[in-house]
Amino acid sequence: MHVRSPQSLAVSVLLPIFLIGMSAAPAHAQPEHPKSPRAYASRTEQVHETVSAKLTASHGATELTERGSVRGTFSCPVTINIKLSYTKANIGFSCGSEVAGNGTTAFYVSGETGYFHGTLVIAHGSGHYHKSAGSRLNITGTLHRGSYVLSAQVSGPMSV
Repeated sequence: MHVRSPQSLAVSVLLPIFLIGMSAAPAHAQPEHPKSPRAYASRTEQVHETVSAKLTASHGATELTERGSVRGTFSCPVTINIKLSYTKANIGFSCGSEVAGNGTTAFYVSGETGYFHGTLVIAHGSGHYHKSAGSRLNITGTLHRGSYVLSAQVSGPMSV
């Protein structure tokens, strides 16, 4: 005859009771997390913007602040900060209070005109665009060296 130890007897009797009790627990017994984040599906919009701006401040000829307007998906006032070097331009922008971002572009000069092309990233948004994200927005444009008038086109996908 096989004699069980008191510990193995307790495990063999109590474990099945415990497991049955767990499977019979009502679903509402699980703790609720009312402040847990919820996932929402985002949608993608194609943005097509026309930007026009004029110089409002500068630090020499390499750091410019331009103000103007954007027409297209956003249609808002824009502020653009540009840091120029021989072959690139670093751009920071804010479109009203709706979206803001930055990017790096190639930059070259021919005669009185500077040409740039590259990509922009939307860093944050507010209001309707508070969950905006875009990292593949293309920008192409010109900067007239005499008047510092900026003209550009921005296009690409943006998650909203």
